[in-house]
Amino acid sequence: MNDQQEKTKLWKIYGILMGLMVGGAVLILGGQAAWNTIQQNLAKSNTPSSSATESLTSTPSNITPPPQPAASNTLTQEEAVNLIEGYLQAKEKIFAPPFDRQLAASLTTDTVYNDIVKPGGSIDWLQQNNAYYHYGRRSVQGTGYFSATDNKAEVEVSIEQVVYFYSNETLNKSTTDSSIYRFTLKQENGNWKISERSEKNQ
Repeated sequence: MNDQQEKTKLWKIYGILMGLMVGGAVLILGGQAAWNTIQQNLAKSNTPSSSATESLTSTPSNITPPPQPAASNTLTQEEAVNLIEGYLQAKEKIFAPPFDRQLAASLTTDTVYNDIVKPGGSIDWLQQNNAYYHYGRRSVQGTGYFSATDNKAEVEVSIEQVVYFYSNETLNKSTTDSSIYRFTLKQENGNWKISERSEKNQ
């Protein structure tokens, strides 16, 4: 083997070694890059995404808040006056046939109710004396005084009404009642009723 052939052989061996070194380096660097990519992907998979974090910490939109306490059912002055006016209209059936005690119970309570239905009270006296009342023109107006809480109210009204008293089917007398009254109203089982009544001096 001459010198030229020896040099050619050495260059081939050198080229092979260089190729192996470069290839090894590429493999090492590629493997490192791949390993880094794998580690990054693992880290991402273990860290909740922002959307996932929001889903864990936010309140689901389909859950409604608990209901608030109901508003107080306080009577208004207008409602109080209307209640008294309704009672005056009902007196036509309470203090005359059919002497409706159930109607009285739906509108009155306590002292007012007892005075109407108790033994010897207004209805008993009228029935025993074959008498009744008939009512003509009436008007009810608030005077301005009104006080109310959740289950009790006081109101002053000016009442004017024509009252006819019949005894044994005969008109005995007629009067025009014009007075200022103070009514105490009370709430029972969600219904407002007249509890007390007093006439004020003119």
